[in-house]
Amino acid sequence: MTRVAIGVPVFNGGDALVDALESLRTQSFSDFSVVISDNGSTDQTPDIAADFAARDPRFVHLRHPETIPVMQNFRLLVERAESPLFMWRAHDDTSAPDYLEALVRIFESDPATRLAVSRVESRTAAGGQRKVWRYRRRSSGIAGTLRELFTCHPSWVYGLWDRKCLLERLDAVERGYRHVWAWDHAALFPLILDNVVRGDDATVFHQTIRPRAVSRAARKRVSNAEELTQIRHDFAASCKAEIDARDWTLVERSLLGLALPFYVGKRAYPLRKLWRRRLAERRARV
Repeated sequence: MTRVAIGVPVFNGGDALVDALESLRTQSFSDFSVVISDNGSTDQTPDIAADFAARDPRFVHLRHPETIPVMQNFRLLVERAESPLFMWRAHDDTSAPDYLEALVRIFESDPATRLAVSRVESRTAAGGQRKVWRYRRRSSGIAGTLRELFTCHPSWVYGLWDRKCLLERLDAVERGYRHVWAWDHAALFPLILDNVVRGDDATVFHQTIRPRAVSRAARKRVSNAEELTQIRHDFAASCKAEIDARDWTLVERSLLGLALPFYVGKRAYPLRKLWRRRLAERRARV
């Protein structure tokens, strides 16, 4: 059994998959295994995955004959793994050569760690302007909790997890939230409350951002105003249940309660955009 298991869920990702897998293959930390979960791809993805598996015994190509739901593909990779530490890697993201080494070192130095993350650098698939989110060590108290909630990067979900903790979080999200939209923040929320996320700003995760037009089109396909209202409601309820399950002081609980509507707007869907969506849908029906 390797120290780290890496899962690569992919569907028709042949345009960027080689770089993502090569970034893993050349990591300075080598005690890992990779399962490429090919979700019924119809492009060159199967050939690329099979080639890596043939050349490096640490890589395994798992081919689904038919496309399964996205979250099912993500979850089966965690369930299949046996290693104590687990990481997802998107087909179009990469990382610094010392990324795994740095994150494993965090677990070794701090037993309280349940998720290790890094600096995040994002750019468009076409190589546009780079944006950087630095990892900053968390300050103490409720101020540190609130700051981390509002400044954490969505790509933290692609950090290095304690696998047992990740399975527990996936179970909790399936019970209390059930949506694909914003599932990453629903999974991260209690870890931030419990202050068990640690990071290293010296290494870097490279995130690829797809064009906004593609993102907007995907959002319109996924949800209408009614569905988005339900998503906001369920996300807020999930977060409130996590807050209520912990022993906060009256001041801390009050501050978290005041911040929650703003957090829901930032991480699930903004209320002002929901109102616009409702108005647009009403006009479309006239």
